Order: sequence, then C-alpha cells, then structure tokens
Amino acid sequence: MTTQTVPEPEEIPVAKLTRGTWIQAIDEDGCDHGEAEVLHVEAYQGSAVILYRPRGLSDPRASFFDNATQTVPVLSAERLAEAKAAAERAERIADIRAFADFLEQHPALPVTNIRMQASLNPHGDVWNSGAEGVAEVRRLAGLFDGKVMQDNEHITATREVGATEYVIVAWHKAGRPAEPVVEDERCETCGESMREIQSGRLGHIPGEACAPVDDLGFGYSREQDDPTPVSPARGGPVQTGGVVDGGQLVDETPVGHYEVRGWKGDGPGECGVECACGEATFDGFDSLAEASAQLAFHIEAATSPTGLTKAADESRGPLAGTTPVVTYFSFGYGQIDRDSGRELVGRYVTVVAPTYDGCREAMFASRYENRWSFDYLAGRPSTTEVVSRWTEHEVIVAPGTDPARAEAALKAAAELLVVEPVSEAR
Repeated sequence: MTTQTVPEPEEIPVAKLTRGTWIQAIDEDGCDHGEAEVLHVEAYQGSAVILYRPRGLSDPRASFFDNATQTVPVLSAERLAEAKAAAERAERIADIRAFADFLEQHPALPVTNIRMQASLNPHGDVWNSGAEGVAEVRRLAGLFDGKVMQDNEHITATREVGATEYVIVAWHKAGRPAEPVVEDERCETCGESMREIQSGRLGHIPGEACAPVDDLGFGYSREQDDPTPVSPARGGPVQTGGVVDGGQLVDETPVGHYEVRGWKGDGPGECGVECACGEATFDGFDSLAEASAQLAFHIEAATSPTGLTKAADESRGPLAGTTPVVTYFSFGYGQIDRDSGRELVGRYVTVVAPTYDGCREAMFASRYENRWSFDYLAGRPSTTEVVSRWTEHEVIVAPGTDPARAEAALKAAAELLVVEPVSEAR
C-alpha cells in the first residue's frame, strides 16, 4: 500500500518576494508567524526586510533578514485559496464590527430593521444561480438552523440574531432541476402517453385508457354516463375539441392559468406543481402545499392587469390598480454604464411597461441586461424613501406601451418622489 504524500511548499529567496505573494511567515530566527500576505520587500546590501500581514490580523508585521538569499516557503495553490478565503472572511467580519462601532458613534441614526444579506454570487445581483444555488442555500441553512423560504424567483435562508436578520439568498428563476426523463407507456387504442391520459390533460377519464374514436371523428370522455366534458385538471376550464385529419380530437381550450398537475416524492425538495400556461413550474419544495401556494401567487399575478398580486398592487398606494406599471432599478458598487463609463452606484433606471414582469423583461433586454441590483415598485412608501436619495440615470419605455399612458404613469410616479439635491456620482 502506498501512502499519499503532500508536496513540500516551494521556497524562494526573500529578495525575490513580491507584493501579494502568500508565504509561510518564518523569520530568520525560525519563529513561525503563520500564513501571511507580503505587502513590501526592501533589499539593501545583501540584507532584506519583509513587511507582511498575517492571516486574520489587520496590523502588518515586519521581519529582518541579514541574508537576502535566505528562502521562505510560498503557499501552494490550494493553501493560497484557503488563506485568501479566510482573510476575506476575517475582513468582512471586521467590517461588520466597524459598522457596529459606526452606529454606536452616531446615536441619531435609526437601527430598526437591520438586515445583513449574503449572496452566493460575489456580485449579489446575478439573476440565475440555478439548481446549484437552491441546493447550496438549503445546505447552508442546515448549518445554522436557518428558516428556508423559496418562491419562483429566489430562495432564502434566514436566522434572526436578536432584532437583526442574517439572510443568505440565491436567485434562480428557471433554474430548478428538470424532472427526470422517464420512458412512458403508450395507450394501445390511441397511442397517446399514458401519463398524459392519467393526468386528465387529454380529456380522457383520469386513470383509465381512452375509448376508441367513433366513425364521425369525435371522441368523448364520460364519467358514469355524465355528458359533462371532463375538466383537464383541477380548477381548470372544461375541454373542447374539434375534428382534424385522422379523426383525432384536438384540445382547443384557451390557454389559462390553473394547476395542471402536481407531483410528490419521497424526500424533501421533491414536490412540485405546474401551471397550464406552460411557463411556470414550481419544483423543489418539501410539500405540495408550499408549491401550490406559490402557484396561487403566480395565478393571481398572471390574471391581474398589472401582473401583480392583489397585496403587491395595493402596496403601490395611490398608484394601485393603475397601468402601465413603473418600476425603478438600482445598482451596486462596481457596476458601470458601459456606454458612458459612469459608475452607477447611487443611480437608478426608470422602466414603464404594461405589467411588472414587463418592466423586468424590458430591463433584461436593455443594455444593462442582468447588471443591476434590485427593483422597486413605484408608489410604495419604502420605494419613495429609498429612490428619492438617488439620481435618475435613464428612462426606458417598454415596447407595446401606449406613449400617452406611459407619460402619465411616469408623471404620477415622479410626483411621489421627494426630490432633494444629491451629490453627483462619479
């Protein structure tokens, strides 16, 4: 049996160290100060001084070497990655402590509703982290007993620490894992999928095979000789049909929003439902009740003129029930307008569209794509409070929006903002 050995770290002369190199900080007396980042090296007449910052410490240290050719260990790629991650984590924690000191030094500032948010993406604003993001948030939630909440767009794990919330978030629209492909049986009479027949989609009696098509080309579904056509799914409209070549019954039911099917697995995260519209599948939930609740929100929003649920629409205050919808999109540090080179922090883009989803689609289709942070519905008091501090960068009118109504909606939304002098962003 062979024993796997860990390669010794590379060693290089002190005089050849450069800024940013991570070393095992061993001074010339043999004292080990741990893993450290080199800040500066000064060599003079055969001797050298290293200025470095040990991992987890904020204050730098220095070591003097009589012989600049003396070697020190340089961290391997694996240890370097671990050291950098640990240093960044220590820096973030130090920043949080500094923030607490800042609040303590400024008693006039409000401290209610403080929320710390951690994103799985370094930018925090990338839209689709996919199924991996969902799984990772659930894994992390198990480490700190976080409360998991998931909808069709994002998943969060929250832990309350006193009056402060710590939240891990992953955005994942269209990122849930697809259902496994299973070879399906076919009905011997009509050749259709038995899974489709049993779901009730095809107008057959759920759970049973179909009846032979009659000579006139019409096929009917009966339950105990009741002439009422069978609904294709729970809560959906009745199915209607027409004759086509070959005598097949064609579903001419208008596309609607209702639960067309649901599924339940043996373990957590294996329940889901699908909407008849074909554009919304709620998968990865622990129970059918959770998935159905999200479907109910989808149906309520999809059938609303504004694309919002009743509660979300009413939160727009004086703009409730009005169309088109105005939404503001904000930016974070490091986000730049690629056309002008201007930093976008402290700025926002105003989008007007017939519906809320239309606003988001217009923003994704714009030159900003997914390079923005958060969106705010115009009319909400919280929106007014936040957006009034920023500077409008651009107005986008979504295609298909009536110009006159768009202008009126933008004017009504702008009147709610408290415009104050704002320092020009760089």
